[in-house]
Amino acid sequence: MTDAYPPTVGAEPPPQVNGSGGLSAGGSGRRSGQRSRDSRGGWFGGRPRRGSGEAAAADGARPAMRQGREAVRRRRNRRHLTVTAVLAAVLVGAVLVVVWTLGRPETPGAAPAPTPTPSSTWFDQQRTLLVQVRDDDGLTTGTVLLAVGGGPGSVVQLTLPPNLTVDVAGAGTVTLANAARLPDTLASVDAVSDLLGVRVDGGLALDRLAFAGLVDAIGGVTMDVATGLTRTTPDGKTTLLVPAGRQTLSGVAAADYVTTLGPGEGQAALTARFVAVLDEVIRRLPEDPPRLRAVLTSLGALSRTTIPTDDLTAMLLELRSRLLAGAPKTDELPTTSLDIAIPPTSRIRARDAAALTRDLFPEALRDASDGTTRVRVLVQNGVGTPGLGGLARDRLYEGGLTYVNGGNADSFGHTDTVVVVAADDPQGPKNAAAVVAALDVPPSAVRVSEQTQRIADVVVVLGSDFVDGSPA
Repeated sequence: MTDAYPPTVGAEPPPQVNGSGGLSAGGSGRRSGQRSRDSRGGWFGGRPRRGSGEAAAADGARPAMRQGREAVRRRRNRRHLTVTAVLAAVLVGAVLVVVWTLGRPETPGAAPAPTPTPSSTWFDQQRTLLVQVRDDDGLTTGTVLLAVGGGPGSVVQLTLPPNLTVDVAGAGTVTLANAARLPDTLASVDAVSDLLGVRVDGGLALDRLAFAGLVDAIGGVTMDVATGLTRTTPDGKTTLLVPAGRQTLSGVAAADYVTTLGPGEGQAALTARFVAVLDEVIRRLPEDPPRLRAVLTSLGALSRTTIPTDDLTAMLLELRSRLLAGAPKTDELPTTSLDIAIPPTSRIRARDAAALTRDLFPEALRDASDGTTRVRVLVQNGVGTPGLGGLARDRLYEGGLTYVNGGNADSFGHTDTVVVVAADDPQGPKNAAAVVAALDVPPSAVRVSEQTQRIADVVVVLGSDFVDGSPA
C-alpha cells in the first residue's frame, strides 16, 4: 500500500505527456527519446542544452529539490516506524494475555462457569428419548424408545416396527415410517406417546447421511456381521454393501447396514441391526460435553431434535454411562399384522402393550390426573362399519383428547355406544364426561368397570347408534 503525500516546495513535479507525445517536466520540453532510468527507479528526462543562466538556475535549484525529497523520505520512514511499533505492541500484548490466561493459578474455591445442562436431579426419574433413522426417501427404517435414569437403573429399549399405524392430529392414520415425512418435528414423538401412554421427553431423527456422519465422528463402530449385506437393483445387479465378519464399519457402511433390507430379510432383522449399531455408537460418544455438543451440531439440518442440544447432550451422556456399566433391557412392541393392507401394516396389541409399558417405563407413564397430559381414549369399532373409528378420532381431537386406535371390538353387533372408565380412577367421572361431550353421545353411555383399566384412561366401543359420527 502506497501512502499519498502533498507536494513539497522545491520538489520536481512528475513527468507529464505533452501535446506532441513527449514528456515534460517542470514545464521544460523533453523528448521521449531522452528518458533514462535513474538509480532510484523513477523515470526522469534527459537534460537539454541550456545557456549559462539556465544552468546556474538549475544548479541553484538542486539543493532545494534534494532537501524536499529527503523530507518526504524522513516522514515516510517515521510513519512506517510508528505503524511497526504499534503492531509490535499489540502482538506482545496478545501473547501476554494468552500466557496469563493459561498460566495463572486458579483462585481457591473458584470454578469455571458450568455449561448449562439439566439439573443433577433430572435423571432421578426415568427420561425417555425416541431415536429414529431414515433412508434416502425420508422413510423411517428404525425406531427405538430409550429410557434411562430412575429406579430401573439400566437402559431400557423398546423397538417399534416402521409399518406400525399411528394416529397424528391433522394427518389421520399413518405408518410410523411415513410420520417422519411430516413437517411437524413432533409428529412421531406425539404419536408414539399417545399410542403407548408413555411420556416421551425428546426425539432425535437422523437422515442416512447424518447417521453416517455421526459414526465417522466417533471413528467408526466395530460390529460382528453374521451375514454379508447385499443390495440388488431393479436390473438384477447385486452389490455387496457390508461383508461378513468382525470389522469396523465406516459411516457409509454403518448407514447402509441399518437402512437396507437384505434379500429375504424381515423388518425385525433390520431393526435388530439398528439397535445394535446405535448402542455401540452411544458407547463410543465423547464423554466431554462440549465435544459431544459440537458433534451433534455438526450434523446440521440432516438431523432433527425436539429438545435443546444441551438436554440431548446430557441424555446421551447418561445413556453412554449406563450402557458402559451394563447391558440394556430390550423388548419389542406387541403388534398385530394387518396383511389386508398393501403394503402390510401392523397395529398395537393394546392390552399386551399396556402390560409391557408398565414394566419397562414405570416412572414415565402418562398421568392425566395432573391436568397437563391429555386424556387417552382407546376406541374400538363394535359395528364393523369402515371409517367409524376415524370419525370418532376427529371428534376426540377437536375436544382436546388423545385418540388411540383400538381396532375392532371382540365382536360386532353392538347397538349402543359405551364409554368405560375404571372404578379405581378418581379422574374417571371427569374423563368420561369429556369423552361424552366430544363424541356427542348421551351420558347414559358411561359405564364404570370394577376391573383395573390401564390400556387407556377411557375405553369406547362404538355401537350402531354412532352413525356418520353422530349418535342415531
